[in-house]
Amino acid sequence: MDYTQGVLCDTCISVLKTDKKQAKHHQSYDNLVTSKNLGCMICTWIWSRNPRRQIGETSAESFGERFTIAFSRTGLNLVTFQIESSLVASYQISVCLRSQRSLNAPSSDSKGQGNSIAQRPIATQPLPKLSYYMEPYKLCATVGRWISTCQESHDSCKVHRDPEDAARNVRNALDALKVTLNAYKDTLNTPTEMLFSFGRFLEGCRSGKFETAEFIDTFKSCKATLDAFKTDLGTPQATLDASQATFNAFETILNADYYFPSRILYLTRKHSGHEDWVILRDGIDARCGFGYALKGLPFNKTRYDEYWTLSHRWGDPGRIKKLCKETENELRSGIPLSRLSPTFRDAAILVRNQGYRYLWIDSLCIYQDSHSDWQREAGSMANIYRHSFCNISAISPSFDPSLDRGLFHDRMDDVKSLYPFIIKMDLGPSWENGPWVAWNASIWADEIESAPLHTRGWVVQERFLTNRIIHFTRNQIYWECLQCANCETNIMSGLFDANALNPVAHPGVGLR
Repeated sequence: MDYTQGVLCDTCISVLKTDKKQAKHHQSYDNLVTSKNLGCMICTWIWSRNPRRQIGETSAESFGERFTIAFSRTGLNLVTFQIESSLVASYQISVCLRSQRSLNAPSSDSKGQGNSIAQRPIATQPLPKLSYYMEPYKLCATVGRWISTCQESHDSCKVHRDPEDAARNVRNALDALKVTLNAYKDTLNTPTEMLFSFGRFLEGCRSGKFETAEFIDTFKSCKATLDAFKTDLGTPQATLDASQATFNAFETILNADYYFPSRILYLTRKHSGHEDWVILRDGIDARCGFGYALKGLPFNKTRYDEYWTLSHRWGDPGRIKKLCKETENELRSGIPLSRLSPTFRDAAILVRNQGYRYLWIDSLCIYQDSHSDWQREAGSMANIYRHSFCNISAISPSFDPSLDRGLFHDRMDDVKSLYPFIIKMDLGPSWENGPWVAWNASIWADEIESAPLHTRGWVVQERFLTNRIIHFTRNQIYWECLQCANCETNIMSGLFDANALNPVAHPGVGLR
């Protein structure tokens, strides 16, 4: 593998050569910037994570800043730089160095145990060449490869559905519905025809002679009746309770087969136009496979559509499209992607590109002007993310939602700094024989764990309940599933050990 020939400043060379466990590094921010400008790779990594970078390169001394960098050797092949400043929060960068010879040797673990690329000498794994701009078609192709590998090789990431369990759950729910109807038939203030329709439908379900469309029509009638009762202040409480119980029984039947959100965004190309549209649909309308378990037939996973989810920071609520009573008709009629915020638009582009049709976004699938709807949907949030095929983690826009450049944008750092580099010099007897390959071992923590998006309270279920996640960060995209992690530069599957990232915890296995 061809690595970039690394440049190190005299200070970095000095601390790497020392036989001490700890040493002083640059003692002023200006010196750090000077070394970065001269091309020192390690100083570039340290500088790139300094919050002061965001406010320009004004001399730190003019602020009276106290600035120090301490070097420590924290492992056989790991060194850590601890940055302390009186102006910004402290942080650290870990750098791993391995002899090129050891990286070229085959791993003793031939199976790889879930790594997205089989364990082989890293020299045989070419590093992809990244462009400065995060191009949509290239990123979509990378995501497609990761998904294919996961679906083919990762048993832990697959959702296992037992057709017998599904059929049994549906039959039990049908029995419960029949009991509910019988118990409330005198209380329900509904036309006799509707009760007769319910009963006829039940008998059809028991004999296996029914149409899924008939169930959906009956369910919609039940929901319409319930909504009418809720708006009629003269409806007796007993009648309202009976209608709610009937509706709940029908909904239990739906969820006994497989889970789908109450509302979902349908991604399509409307009419013969060339632009993609999003259409708000009820979950019941999006379901295409209900009824197979009900009839006792083998459960066919191709008979239902899977959906994706999006994790994002809102920012200014006035700048994003939301579902409310005023916008409901517009969203149900459909709007072009160009009228969505950049992050929502790019998420829809990614989902469509991967061949999927449904995307769940909280602000567009939960009524934002209905406290009762929000409470109900909040109680379903765990299920929504648990059953999501893949979650899109919009990390980059979360740093400043008011700017919202979307998921596809210019990379923040110089592309060269995202790759390992090679050091061809003698570092002394405390190191292996060189040359050495060095890389930023803090990349996962810096890009993902420390991102503002992951300071949100909902992150537990949004991140840890879904089987697959695509992280869109400021520099590249990352893959995280139950068995492995990867990134665009492809270093995680080659340099990082997916089973025992030591001392850096592996995100795909260790935390989930």
